[in-house]
Amino acid sequence: MYISLSVFGDEVFSRKLLRFGESARKLDRVYPVLADHFHEIEKRAFATEGASQGAKWTPLSPRYAAWKARRYPGKPILEREGHLKESLTSFSHSGSVFDKSAEGMFVGSSIDYGKYHQSRAPRTQLPRRPPVEFTERDAQQWVNTIQLYLSTGELRAPAAMVRGM
Repeated sequence: MYISLSVFGDEVFSRKLLRFGESARKLDRVYPVLADHFHEIEKRAFATEGASQGAKWTPLSPRYAAWKARRYPGKPILEREGHLKESLTSFSHSGSVFDKSAEGMFVGSSIDYGKYHQSRAPRTQLPRRPPVEFTERDAQQWVNTIQLYLSTGELRAPAAMVRGM
């Protein structure tokens, strides 16, 4: 069985889970725990402007920063109106997506412009500022959460959520 995370078509991580066979088909109970963890990862990413994911997002150009400061004072990078942030950090925003099925789960955002920030496509103007990047630690926490559930039936939030990191 494989677990993978793709964001706007960009695979962020993929892992093979060994030893679980048929029991791996019963993951629907663990998906909400993983979705909550995803939202916590995204809250950290927006609070640190990407630094929690390994690299701080590229600063705004001086011209755009001045325009944004006049029209949206105090709003950080990737938060002009807050739709992308809210859709990636909570279930309550209309752009937030959480679907689960026997084949897997989808958690993320339906906000169209998120794909332009996430994409690895060559750029001429808009710098890449990926709102979703999983660190190795994040990926391992998902794998550990799934393995714990499959081996014991216990649903437990990843350690970083429990500690509030």
